[in-house]
Amino acid sequence: MAEAVGAPDRAGLATAGSTRRANGGLQVDHRLERVPDTPGVVEVRAVASLPDSITQFEVSAPAGATVTGTEGLESGGDRRDYSWDGSTDRPSITYRVAVNRTFTFGTYRSVDVGEWAVVTNGDVESAYTYWYRGSNPGYESTYAVADGEEGYAGAELTYLGAYEVYEASHAGTTVEFVVSDATTMAADRSAVAETVGGAAASFDSGTSDDRLTVFVVSSLLNLGYTPNLGEPEYLVQGPVPVDGPPTTWTHEFVHTRQGWQTTTEMEWLDEGSAEYYGYLLSMQQGRTPYESFRALLADDEYAGADLTAPDSWVSDNVEYDKGARVVAALDYRIRRATDGEKTFEAVIGRLNDREEAVTYEAFKTVVREVTDRQFGVYIDSIVTGAGNTTVPADPFRYTTGPDADNDGDGLTTSEERAAGSHPFRTDTDDDGLPDGDEVDAGTDPTLADTDDDGLPDGVEREEGTDPTVADTDGDGLNDGREDALGTDSTVADTDGDGLEDGEELDGGTDPILADSDTDGLEDGEEADGQTDPTLADTDDDGLPDGEEFDGETDPTVADTDGDGLEDGEELDEGTDPTVADTDGDGLNDGREVELGTDPTVADTDGDGLNDGDEVDEGTDPLTANTATATSADTGGSTSADGTDGSGGAGTAGGTGQGGDDGGTGDNGPTVLPAALAALALVGAGARLARRL
Repeated sequence: MAEAVGAPDRAGLATAGSTRRANGGLQVDHRLERVPDTPGVVEVRAVASLPDSITQFEVSAPAGATVTGTEGLESGGDRRDYSWDGSTDRPSITYRVAVNRTFTFGTYRSVDVGEWAVVTNGDVESAYTYWYRGSNPGYESTYAVADGEEGYAGAELTYLGAYEVYEASHAGTTVEFVVSDATTMAADRSAVAETVGGAAASFDSGTSDDRLTVFVVSSLLNLGYTPNLGEPEYLVQGPVPVDGPPTTWTHEFVHTRQGWQTTTEMEWLDEGSAEYYGYLLSMQQGRTPYESFRALLADDEYAGADLTAPDSWVSDNVEYDKGARVVAALDYRIRRATDGEKTFEAVIGRLNDREEAVTYEAFKTVVREVTDRQFGVYIDSIVTGAGNTTVPADPFRYTTGPDADNDGDGLTTSEERAAGSHPFRTDTDDDGLPDGDEVDAGTDPTLADTDDDGLPDGVEREEGTDPTVADTDGDGLNDGREDALGTDSTVADTDGDGLEDGEELDGGTDPILADSDTDGLEDGEEADGQTDPTLADTDDDGLPDGEEFDGETDPTVADTDGDGLEDGEELDEGTDPTVADTDGDGLNDGREVELGTDPTVADTDGDGLNDGDEVDEGTDPLTANTATATSADTGGSTSADGTDGSGGAGTAGGTGQGGDDGGTGDNGPTVLPAALAALALVGAGARLARRL
């Protein structure tokens, strides 16, 4: 900084920094470098270029600095104060100064760790006083990195150490990023440029810069810091995201648009307006949720604090929290009083135009001028007391115009209002589809499940179902039910078995398996053929329905040929389940199984007579040589092969009747199986009937 002093024989005295020099004015160039092996200290060489109008020039090194050399300056007896001796028009001073400076809340605003350093230029600048003839030549202070040192110097901040520089532009604003090698920039540079450029385009503060410089630094420093209000330069920690909260990128941007000076009673306005607009600008670009913005306005922790008395604050957060709520409350009332034509930005613009420091009374006057309303009593109640700072929860009050799309969902503010959707929520109903896509598709952006089928609209879009129709494929099952079952909501018959999924569910079959009962027949075939698609063996005959269908037996009748054997038994026996008498011997297969004869061989015992004939004749179809008793009173029997008769059972053991050849019978009975004996009696009776 510098000061100029007026005297009777001089035109005036100026303080460096109070004006900007015209061409040919006073300029002091500062060169910075780290001091090897002495972390926390930097060396500054300041060289002044004095115009002819300068008659006297004095330098005071920063408090605590150690002067290591001068040229064209002589000591005034104090190790900090020096005067120009006139020997050169480029006097210089070199000094070393400690730079580790912290805020009251503990984080650094300047720091040197040896490997790298971040310096707030104002912390290391000397004080300059000059006298001049004629008009004030003005003063300009510049900063650069010393020869042989690595780093980047801005107007307000200097970084010493390894770094990279990037640029990104948006909406006419170019952002230059100076990124320290000691950190990683978490936020995408293009996204930051869009955010800051978008904020610059929409924030009307009466001041503007088309270029910003942002130093991206280690987390040792403050989350964000703007050294000089109204100047387009600030720093942000590398890990800070662009999506808030926190809204550091936009918060610090607002500081670059605060071109005022305030009295102590208005210090709160710096952080209060930056906090409010930091959230608002970020929200208007879809970077910060509306809920976070509302939470900021609802926090009344410091409601009773007197903002005009900083010494009474119980926390450094008072100016951020309550200050933001006061600005929000006034912004809302200004919008309402002017039918939305003006906002608190108009107040900021007028304050920036003031040359004098902003006092509390001046602040209230500006609010009255903007609104043409008397707000003094209300302002007193909310600034110095616990007055009502509540604002309505109407998001449309904070949009940037009827044609704006603040949340980037494809709908303008007017369209969002018509659809009932939220202007600051890309997906109002959280169904996975942006509101604009929903309006285009005919779904309701305020309902997550437009067709009430159990699936959110976004899921339906991914799965290819129609979010406006509950049952996309018309199979009798709504899409949500199909999703739970694992069936295809876009295909009526998921397993292709001829039955729609709804039918299968009603009928108890599996809509994912074509053959629910794994019997070899698809469910649709079974339904058409009257078999039960949930039972592999509908008639419980031991054969799966599919096998019966292939083998031409009736899958609905256990004994297809009615022979007394179920179809499955017949396959076990080797008989034909479609023919009652497989071997054509006159006995059906079931009868043969009862008798023990072979139903697949007509002449089981190979004696020349079919089993049926033997049964008719009363002979044993299981034995080749048998005789049958003719009657209880005649005795004798006919041999099975028609040759020799055996002794019959006479009443007293007499001679039996022989067969065709008439052999003499032996005394004593021939014992037959009970079933065959009965059949023999039946056969004998039949012969007797024929003889009679």
